[in-house]
Amino acid sequence: MEAVTETKQGYKKTKIGWIPEDWENIPFSDVYSFLKTFSFSRDKLSNEETNDRIKYIHYGDIHTKFSSSLLDASRNDIPYLHDNIIDISDFEEEKFPNLKNGDLIIADASEDYEGVCDCTEICNLTNEKVISGLHTFAARPNKIGVAPGFGNYILKNSGVKKELKRIATGISVYGVSKSNLSKVYLYLPPLPEQQKIAQILSTWDKAIEQNQNLIEQLKSRKKGLMQQLLTGKTRLKGFSGEWKEVKLGKYLVFYKNKSNSSDTYPVFSSSKKGLIMQSDYYGGDNRITSRDIDGFNIIPPEYATYRSRSDDGVFYI
Repeated sequence: MEAVTETKQGYKKTKIGWIPEDWENIPFSDVYSFLKTFSFSRDKLSNEETNDRIKYIHYGDIHTKFSSSLLDASRNDIPYLHDNIIDISDFEEEKFPNLKNGDLIIADASEDYEGVCDCTEICNLTNEKVISGLHTFAARPNKIGVAPGFGNYILKNSGVKKELKRIATGISVYGVSKSNLSKVYLYLPPLPEQQKIAQILSTWDKAIEQNQNLIEQLKSRKKGLMQQLLTGKTRLKGFSGEWKEVKLGKYLVFYKNKSNSSDTYPVFSSSKKGLIMQSDYYGGDNRITSRDIDGFNIIPPEYATYRSRSDDGVFYI
């Protein structure tokens, strides 16, 4: 029987699926070369400009501040490294490689699968001294061309993200090694198409950022109003009676019913965004989602849950 060859007009089949015929499908190591990074912790950083004026990109900032758009050195707040940690006279490319426009800074650790290899591309650097820090990879485009701005999206392709999740290791924190990242195949269009894609996506990023700023302002106003109303400092029209202070235990009791291995309940994880299906929270990782559910808390409809551990002092319900 004759084999059937699958074809798709204008496309070619690669390791990562169908891509346009004039696109390349090549490993990360053919596109980028890794630079040296430095493991200084948060307590070595300052938001105030220091005499040495060495800026330092921490992996936490990539997850929270820089992952959605380009890291614009002319307007983004990059913290400074304390003076005398690095001898400024030794600030040479061999010892302390100064980041350049177009370099990619990648977080090598994340608490969830969605944040695996969050990255940002730095731009609008002039004479600043900037280094990449703790739990980051810094990568510079090599002889294969990457258009300015396109590198910011090169690891955000759905096929690439799927592969990064597959190779991530860990239990509560997930990471990808340099050697594994080097082998991940990237989608690389011709330079003119890269430029157009980067232009379109960065325009959307700017619009999203503007709306996010507005949302944050509204959240802050709501938070202030909420505290006024929930503490009785501001009373609504028609209400004037005294408030009573009572212990939470008077109205709530712990529900302690546990599951057993024969139960088939859906499993949720508690997050800052609320309850999320565990398969979604962990990116479908079978190492986590296929575990025996014996001893899990059963949550009946209309019952509340809360996170018993908090990294930011807030306990989410």
